[in-house]
Amino acid sequence: MCDYYENSFLTISTATSPNSTVPFLGPRDKRWYPTKLNLTNGSSSEDIYAQRIPSEPEEEGMLFTRAWTWQEAAMSSRTIYFTPSELIWECSEHVAPQRHIPDLETSERLGFSKLLSILRFSLNLDMGRDIDSPVGSGSDSISGSESPIGIPPAGFDSAMSSNSLATSRPDSPSSISSEANMMNFVWDMWDDLVTYYSRRHLTFVTDKLPALSGVASRVLKITKSRYLAGMWEDNLGIELCWARAYRGYQDLPTISAEYVAPSWSWASIPGAVKSRVERTINTFEPSFTIIEANSDVSGLNPFGRVTAGHLLMRGQIAEAVLTCDDPQTSVFYKITGPTENWEFSPDSILVLDNNHVSRAKQNAIPSNFTAKIYCLYIGSTYCNRGDECDREHFMLVLSQSDNAGGNKSYCRIGLACSKSNLLFKGAPVLDVTLV
Repeated sequence: MCDYYENSFLTISTATSPNSTVPFLGPRDKRWYPTKLNLTNGSSSEDIYAQRIPSEPEEEGMLFTRAWTWQEAAMSSRTIYFTPSELIWECSEHVAPQRHIPDLETSERLGFSKLLSILRFSLNLDMGRDIDSPVGSGSDSISGSESPIGIPPAGFDSAMSSNSLATSRPDSPSSISSEANMMNFVWDMWDDLVTYYSRRHLTFVTDKLPALSGVASRVLKITKSRYLAGMWEDNLGIELCWARAYRGYQDLPTISAEYVAPSWSWASIPGAVKSRVERTINTFEPSFTIIEANSDVSGLNPFGRVTAGHLLMRGQIAEAVLTCDDPQTSVFYKITGPTENWEFSPDSILVLDNNHVSRAKQNAIPSNFTAKIYCLYIGSTYCNRGDECDREHFMLVLSQSDNAGGNKSYCRIGLACSKSNLLFKGAPVLDVTLV
């Protein structure tokens, strides 16, 4: 289906229709008409026109809340949106409304065709790189490797030195000076696309990966990396540092009873997610090794529905205590270790089941608890080398899970970060399987 949108000359997007029974053409509500205002300054006056800016999904168009239409918009080279307030033109270079809306491209509704276009052509811009060679063929390759993944390739520090004080990523690939930086740009943009996509809704939760499959297939052509349940093998070190994206005060979700993805994948939880690490801003120093990574799909589409997946990881494992005073709200989950407290972002409502903490399924009855958890040290990030005050440490928060075969494995229940890693001082290095 993505090929139809990608090869279409023009896509007409009917954001004015909440469903297929409502026509998208009709008189516009008068509240969207410009209003004439007269400004008086002393003896002079001037007429100006002001227009209401839509702020709610019903005003913007429910189309912008749907996950499947996000991919259709990203794949289309030209789109005209019929929205309740106006017409909007979008192509791979511009987003142009009938009337100027300053924050249109940052509204998380539009501009994805432009982002995908930048991604798809990024490696052809003066990089002198063989597009058919795998990006994971160097030190960042993880499968079967005995060295920690995510270690910056040779020349990375010198390439980044001119931008070491930057507080934001480069605006475009043309401003990037090396292939290492280019791939960092690509991975960061993929993380952005996932964030925007994950904010949208699905009727069927099992469509979460299929509804992203077209965009993922295009990113594969750029990266040549193996796709694993919504994540990329050559970027797994940083991609594991995802967490729920906070948008004001929100209660935690529950997890669908239907299997969607392994717990280490962002696709395994409902709602918006965001990477806590940006490659183009931070340097990531991993402290673990991925020995084996795998995900199984149900059909012939390698980007489609996942039936199972696991990571075999080697790293420092420490025990800690998780206390929950209100399972519905993230601020009431506290991790305590020997010396320091960690900022903890639970993936969902958590419950205690047979002395193991787990993500709460729908219809679960949560309650307060205190329980033992396991923590896997991922590594640390910094912006300025040598500035330890700038360093941040990350760990996966895990709970033990006994599978049907009786083998011990672990499920992710959240991500935690801290300015100190004393919790792992003297902690043993173990092999663990995440499912």
